[in-house]
Amino acid sequence: VSELIPSGSDYTIVCMDKNDLSTKIVKANQDLSIESNLSALYPMAAKKIGSNYILLSYFPDDRQSIFSLINETGLAKTIGKYDIFEDAKQPIYEHQTRKGRRLPFLIGQVSPDLYYFNGLYNFTQSLLFPKASNGDVPGVVNGVRYESAISSLLLLSNGKYALTLYDVNGNTQILSQTALPTDAISSINNLKGIALPELMTYAPVKLQKLLVKGKNVILLNSTTKNGQVLVSTYDENSGNFLGSMYFGAGNKNETGNVISTSDGGLIVLVKTFVTGRYGRLMVYKLTKEQVEKLVG
Repeated sequence: VSELIPSGSDYTIVCMDKNDLSTKIVKANQDLSIESNLSALYPMAAKKIGSNYILLSYFPDDRQSIFSLINETGLAKTIGKYDIFEDAKQPIYEHQTRKGRRLPFLIGQVSPDLYYFNGLYNFTQSLLFPKASNGDVPGVVNGVRYESAISSLLLLSNGKYALTLYDVNGNTQILSQTALPTDAISSINNLKGIALPELMTYAPVKLQKLLVKGKNVILLNSTTKNGQVLVSTYDENSGNFLGSMYFGAGNKNETGNVISTSDGGLIVLVKTFVTGRYGRLMVYKLTKEQVEKLVG
């Protein structure tokens, strides 16, 4: 699962054993020492909430997405099982091995009794809002099969969401501030955002929050059609666009991550392909002044 999870002063990784397909929680150290062995198969997304983990996985025999709560001792409790109604091993295999399109599996918490996950459900990539108490799903935002889906999601301080989605042609739109019905069935076709035509088809997108000069900022980073990395900012309170920067020229580049630094700047991590062939990690450092210009 492509997310580094803070765990006290350390970090952990949720991953899959390639032989028996089981899920493991390992420390992000040189030895990758195992913290927990879990019976869940095909881990899709994970996050740490307090001292517990929440996990989205896939059980191929019953063709179900499984939402689980894992305590600090590694004991798993199934919150809910959600029918896909078809064999999803092929798209999941292509997703996990990077041999096909990466699917936007997401997971998180809305409130103490309400979670969300973006996963496979009812023949479709959909956003579900399961209850923590019993796994019931009062709210679903249905995609269009696997062709149109929400690609990133960020819960804002005012209870609304920033999100991106792609349509059936793989074109990305952003909704920098929108309400989502967590207690009703709706469709991704009801969500109308602003097109980001520069992004690659089915672009991977990451959204996160920043605090710059007392301003709450939404930061988006993704990959463009011409192989550059885009970093854009939006005002969290109004949703207004603030500014953008592009990184990488000459070689093909892919987005990695963006983090704040102690001096008020940013670090932008990208993967660059030297002569279009040899993949290398590369870091850009933005100063505090450059970040303040980026957010207007």
